[in-house]
Amino acid sequence: MMRTLTIAAAVFVLCGSVPSAAQGPFEAVFVDAKTERVLGPFPYDRKVYADALRRLRDAGAKAVVVKFFLDQPKSPEGDAALAAEIKALPCFLQAHIDDAEPSSNPMPARFAVTRTTGAFSGAMSAGSGWIPAPAFADAAAGVGFVDVRSADEPLRVPAALLFQGRVYTSLQLAVLQSMLGPLGVHDGKSVSLGGVAASLGADNEVVVSLPAADSLAPISLADLLAGTVAPARFKGKVVVFGYDGDKQGEFATPIGRVRAHRLFYYS
Repeated sequence: MMRTLTIAAAVFVLCGSVPSAAQGPFEAVFVDAKTERVLGPFPYDRKVYADALRRLRDAGAKAVVVKFFLDQPKSPEGDAALAAEIKALPCFLQAHIDDAEPSSNPMPARFAVTRTTGAFSGAMSAGSGWIPAPAFADAAAGVGFVDVRSADEPLRVPAALLFQGRVYTSLQLAVLQSMLGPLGVHDGKSVSLGGVAASLGADNEVVVSLPAADSLAPISLADLLAGTVAPARFKGKVVVFGYDGDKQGEFATPIGRVRAHRLFYYS
């Protein structure tokens, strides 16, 4: 029989109990003010991100969620180095729907959801967008969309989006699928991960509750690159690799103004 739980509870099932911060399956590494003092203003050549992924791989990280858009080419050397690391360590990359984008990269069909029912009439949809460049998408373990209709409480994260006629998931759900097992999405009804299901609204979104306070204490990219973080912090973890500097957009929430990549981590 299918168990019906919240997505958060599904992660607790994965861990065997409600995890503490140290026991939970996730860790955060962010470009922060310290990083920008050390490396200069963000963004950086992708050789820097490749170095970060290599260090996470050496420390035994299970996977990395890369919260930077990788749809445009940069330096050939940096792109090649980053693509190699994305292939060496399971990495999940973000995409964004945007019908105004005139030259969308192709979205690999292998990331489409195959276990579906319904017409997905309420799902967010587009025929173009910011899709990772082929060199990165082909090397990735998964690609998911980061679009939300609103960051208000309760936060609603799409379980399913339509892109060029195929059903794809949010980035959050793409990561959880890798952790919890086979994925099924049923229009306006439910999303299932292994033996766990969560209810969907008519717009194919999952309601996510925010924590009581914005208390995330991410690891600075500067410290990761300097080798001053114990490898045990990353062993077996799914690492969210993002940006938390002054250029990051904020959203008004019941727990105050929260920067976008922190909000992603909480979701």
